[in-house]
Amino acid sequence: MKHPIIQQVERIRSRAMRLVRVRALFWCVAALLGVICGVALLDYLVHSEDAGTRYFFSLAAWGSALAVIYYLLPATWKWKPSLLATAQRIESFFPQFRDRITSSIEFLESGAATGSLSLQRNVIGETEADLQSYDLDAAVNRDLYKKSALVAITAVAIAAILAVSAPRYARIAMARLAAPWSDAQWPRVNQLQFVDPPGSVAVGESVSLEVIDGGGQLPDGVTLQVDRGDRIESLPMEFDFGKSVMKRTLANVTTDLRYRAFGGDDDAMQWRTLKAVDPPRIEEVQVTVVPPAYTKWQSAPSPRVILALQGSQIDFVGRVDQPIAKARLHFEGSAVRSTIPLAVGDDKLSLASDPEQPFVLNGSGVYWLEVETDGGLVRTERDRYQARAIPDKTPELVWKKPEENIFVTPTAAIEVAAEGSDDLGLQRVLLKYMNLRATDAGATEIELWTAPEDAAVASSLESLSANPLPPVALGYAWELKRLEGLKPGDVLEATLVGYDRKPQEGVSLPRRITIVTPEQMEERIVSMQRRLITQLSEAAQAQAEARSETSAVEIAAGEGKPLGPQDRSRLQNAELRQRRVRREIADPQSGVATQIEKIEREMKQNGLDDADTLEQLGALKTQTEKMASDELASIENKLGEAKRDIELQENASPDERAAHAGEMKGKLSETVEQQRKAERDLEEMISGLSQWDTYRRFALDLRSLRQRQQDLQDRTQAEQEATIGKTPESLDPTERSERKRLAADQADLANQLDRIQSRMREMEKQLAGSEPAAAETLKDAVEQQRQQAISQKMREAGAQLAENQLGEASGSQAEVDKQLGEMLDILNNRRENRLKQLAEKLKEAEKELKELSAKQKGLEDKLKQAAKNPDAGERQRQLERLAAEQKNLQAEAERLARKLERLRAEKAADAVRQSAQKLQNAADQANNDDADAALQEQEQAQRDLEDAQQELAEKQKQVEKDLAEEQSQRLRQAIESMVTQQQTVVREIDRLREIVGDRSPNEAETQSIRAVSQLQKGLMGETAEFARTISKAAVFHLSLTTAADLMRETARGLDARDLSDATQRTAVQSEMRLEQLLAALSEGEEEENQPQNSDQGQQQGQQQGGGQQGNQDGISQIQQLKLLKMMQQGVNELTAEAAARLAQETPPSVELEIELARLAKEQGDLAELALELTKPAEEDIFQIEEEEGDPEGEPAMNDPAAIDAGEAENL
Repeated sequence: MKHPIIQQVERIRSRAMRLVRVRALFWCVAALLGVICGVALLDYLVHSEDAGTRYFFSLAAWGSALAVIYYLLPATWKWKPSLLATAQRIESFFPQFRDRITSSIEFLESGAATGSLSLQRNVIGETEADLQSYDLDAAVNRDLYKKSALVAITAVAIAAILAVSAPRYARIAMARLAAPWSDAQWPRVNQLQFVDPPGSVAVGESVSLEVIDGGGQLPDGVTLQVDRGDRIESLPMEFDFGKSVMKRTLANVTTDLRYRAFGGDDDAMQWRTLKAVDPPRIEEVQVTVVPPAYTKWQSAPSPRVILALQGSQIDFVGRVDQPIAKARLHFEGSAVRSTIPLAVGDDKLSLASDPEQPFVLNGSGVYWLEVETDGGLVRTERDRYQARAIPDKTPELVWKKPEENIFVTPTAAIEVAAEGSDDLGLQRVLLKYMNLRATDAGATEIELWTAPEDAAVASSLESLSANPLPPVALGYAWELKRLEGLKPGDVLEATLVGYDRKPQEGVSLPRRITIVTPEQMEERIVSMQRRLITQLSEAAQAQAEARSETSAVEIAAGEGKPLGPQDRSRLQNAELRQRRVRREIADPQSGVATQIEKIEREMKQNGLDDADTLEQLGALKTQTEKMASDELASIENKLGEAKRDIELQENASPDERAAHAGEMKGKLSETVEQQRKAERDLEEMISGLSQWDTYRRFALDLRSLRQRQQDLQDRTQAEQEATIGKTPESLDPTERSERKRLAADQADLANQLDRIQSRMREMEKQLAGSEPAAAETLKDAVEQQRQQAISQKMREAGAQLAENQLGEASGSQAEVDKQLGEMLDILNNRRENRLKQLAEKLKEAEKELKELSAKQKGLEDKLKQAAKNPDAGERQRQLERLAAEQKNLQAEAERLARKLERLRAEKAADAVRQSAQKLQNAADQANNDDADAALQEQEQAQRDLEDAQQELAEKQKQVEKDLAEEQSQRLRQAIESMVTQQQTVVREIDRLREIVGDRSPNEAETQSIRAVSQLQKGLMGETAEFARTISKAAVFHLSLTTAADLMRETARGLDARDLSDATQRTAVQSEMRLEQLLAALSEGEEEENQPQNSDQGQQQGQQQGGGQQGNQDGISQIQQLKLLKMMQQGVNELTAEAAARLAQETPPSVELEIELARLAKEQGDLAELALELTKPAEEDIFQIEEEEGDPEGEPAMNDPAAIDAGEAENL
């Protein structure tokens, strides 16, 4: 039995060995887990399915594991320390033993041979005894395995967490490492899958393959691999944004093939097989068209390309060569795509339309058939067949009479004429009208036409184009006097409504019939007659310009100068102006003859039986038609021949061209004479219509003449600079002909001025009784021309030009231009400016008179106080001082009297002079110490001053009235001029639209459009400038500003060569706005001129005496309210038209949105103006006497709140 000491040491040694082995096991576990996880992670990151890579990772993992085991476990298990080494470890931990344990073990193992036996026993005994008192286990390092255990536990925990959180990945990792030959694969980011992968396809058909990613987002690129047996193709797939799939179509598949897709990290998709099989073939298809029932047409067979009436039913019957399970009809139109199932026969070899789901052709498109077998094999027709639906058009109704919106009296008889048409046959036509001032009553219908039983109808679709139905003529005599409650101011909106056999409703454009008073109708006729004169004046001016161009070429030919391109260009310009003359005279849309017909029609329509006027108009119409067909046509032909002759001679020798110029001289002279005769005839026509003329038009004629004079002056200066230093003998033929042309043009202008002056004298005599102010203006202008001898100076300038005295001629022309400007100033605004200055000076005189009266009143009070002074001496001194003040006051009164005489206020001046005399008498009495007599004279002087104030107020009222009339006349003339110009723009746009049509304009037409645009821009600037001059009249200012904005839109359209409806619409609306201004002026003047009772007249006189309240820039409040009402009616009409367009345009066009925005803004402006104009006048608390004198509270006629209550209510 071993000694206890040895037993104790061996026990400690065994414990130490166990701890070392446990530590090795822990480190081995941690290392094995680390190696396996590391290799698995590396395998996951590499993500390789290559067999060699997988075997390498597997061998690396297991090799590393074996290496760790071999490195850690064998050596640890072999480690066994000796007893002495163990004892030394114990002694190192328990130093108090002092090597006794080691010695004891040596003694026990070696026996007595090593020393004293007793000593050994003592040592062994003591050691044994001491060992009993010590815990030798403490000598073993119990912490030796804790670190390794912690590492091992951590490794196990990490591995457990990974295994629990991703068991699939853990299993795959162990499977891949344990069996690298297995098919275990790592999960991929991209998991590509085919959507409904086809297994078969019809031979020759296409197949569409779609790929999605089962894992989420598709990779940036996916490639389709196709194995065709002899080759493998890699085809990139395209992303379909609509479906969010990768897509590729294989076209014309004729053999079996395999396919798969790869992309991103997915490259392991298995191959799929696609078999190409023969599909069923559609062998025969028969089409039958069944027209709509209302046509009563028979069903008819049709080719595969279908042409049928809209709403027809299309029936199909067909056969296939293989049994099918389903059949479908696909239809694709511009706005619809549909699939209609077809019925399959019992034999599975036939197909036909399903009666319960018929195919109704409601729109054009393409269609094709498709069949499907029980196995899902689909055969689709390659061809797409057209199916055209011919629409059944709605009835069309076109007004013939009235041709436009009209103004009539309540008793007028309107001739209604129209044409109605429908492609299949018209059934019924109604005339519907509504009073826009009584819309609650609704529309009234009048039966115009109903189709008889034998009425012509379309028999088939082919007859629509081969034998179209003729239009139906419609007529009706509409007597307005039979309409109850119709009164001036009402507006009837009439439309023609037609119905066809479907039935469909067709509506014509509306015609607005404005009801006016007989007086307003007469004024409208007079306005049309004045426009007729203006149009003739424009034709006469164009004729003069054409003659000037022709005369220039005639002069050049007379000089023997060879005629060249410049002369041909002049003849071309003359020809264009000559065409304008003929267009102004004989244009079927806007010529003089057409305007005469409109006047005659309105007169007859409204029962205005003026035989003299109708006879004169008929004679003028005959004369203009004869001129257009004879003289003007002949002149145009001769100008065209002359132009062609010059063109043919351009390549000839100079001698031949010079000889030809001599021959042309005679022809051109004859043409010039014809042009002069046409010009004289036009002037005679204008003179014959002088009873309709207005003196204001002379300003337009003079302005045009002055413009031509300025152009002539510029040409003279240019010629002077070009030929400076040359004598008449050294001038070449071109220069001599230019001098002669300048002289001839100057003489023509002088003759034209004489003719204008002659007409002005005639007009002065006519207006002397009815319009003395206008007659005075004409007289001043004629006298100005007579005194300055303007026409004589023009002739002298022409003679100087003929004699080569260009410097003197230029000076004369400058003087003539200045004097013509003075004449224009007289006609335009000289009297107006004079009246304005007179009104201002009268106001100053009124202020001075009030001050004089106040001083007189103060002096009178002082006299009363002096007369009461009992002290004679003091009273004498006060009277002397007052006498001196009276003399000063007398001097002021005499000075004021002289000022009033200069201002032509004679009565007021006489009263002031009498007051001055009374002041003189009062001063004399005061000097004589007669206070009572002085006071009486002073009181009489005060009464004279009060009389002077009344007389001055009357004078002011008359001057302001004359000023208002002058401003009104100027306003009317300016607006009439703008209306005439805008009508020219509208006529030109209509003419160009008719010429150009739907095509793009050519170069010549573009030039014409550009010219119209320039005219519109000039008128726009004139309108905007005129609007600024009358900014105080808010309603007129708004109307002119709106018209200018519309003109700007028209000019923009013309600049873009746009002749669409939008451009025409803005031009017509501009004309309508300007015509509203004229109508408001006329109606306002008529109402203001109506007789008034004495009380109203007195109140009106009081207000007018207070400064013409209610007038702004010559425009009365009544006229503003009239215009406000017309503008509101116009906005209502335009809004109705815009609403109709909005119902047809979905979404609305840009032009319509702009127009709606403009109407909204204008409606808001009108609302603000209506509130402003109808706001009650502010109460004046200081006018007590006037309130007492008007107990019934009747408003004054010029009170904006009481001018026209009916107008305000309508607004």
